[in-house]
Amino acid sequence: LADRGVSFTRAYSTAPWTIPSAVSMFTGTFSARHAVGASPETYDFYVDDEQPVLGEALEANGFELKADIENVLVSELNILRGFEILRSSARPIELESEPASDWRYERTSELADLIHKLGPGPRPFFLLKWFLDPHGRYRPPQTIGLPSQAEYDALPKPKLFYTRLGLANISEELGEPLENYASSLLPLEKRFLKALYDKEVQSIDERVGILLDALEQAGVVENTIVVFTSDHGEAFGEHTIG
Repeated sequence: LADRGVSFTRAYSTAPWTIPSAVSMFTGTFSARHAVGASPETYDFYVDDEQPVLGEALEANGFELKADIENVLVSELNILRGFEILRSSARPIELESEPASDWRYERTSELADLIHKLGPGPRPFFLLKWFLDPHGRYRPPQTIGLPSQAEYDALPKPKLFYTRLGLANISEELGEPLENYASSLLPLEKRFLKALYDKEVQSIDERVGILLDALEQAGVVENTIVVFTSDHGEAFGEHTIG
């Protein structure tokens, strides 16, 4: 995709986490404009109906809009007006085991089937796919290759400690915030977590490939614009913590 298109070597988001960044991506405005709350400590973000959003602009120009959202937070901001929401959530990832077939690939295959139905058609279409990976907790699909027990045994803490690490807003039943431990992680542990992160990136590469293949097979790739972007990056103790 990078070879055939334009690749930006420097990219900046308006915020370091999903909600305010997503608000900016779909409105073209700074996220602070849509902050609600009594103080910075209690801010949340929500887009009023009066604020034009991407989907409404595309719909007004005759586009058929579909969206498959793996991060449920994106669907709670009132930014997806105009889109038909195919799905809006991700299945929980098991801590101790993974099924033989992975829901992340299953949903991508379903979306590839939809591309064959959409194009070429009487109306242009805009298809939004919001992947959750790469994202804490770091559990790449089994097909990419999960760490072996020997790799976990070489680490100073039990396996469950690493499989539970997630972002600051992770629910207690699913895991614990990485930021609580980042400053005390050993270099060996950080390398291990970054390797898992890289595997999640690899799985995104494969799943984007499935969708690009579908565009090719549907005969619409030559007149389709593909935009690949992200709402924010990640930190493993750099900058904000540790």
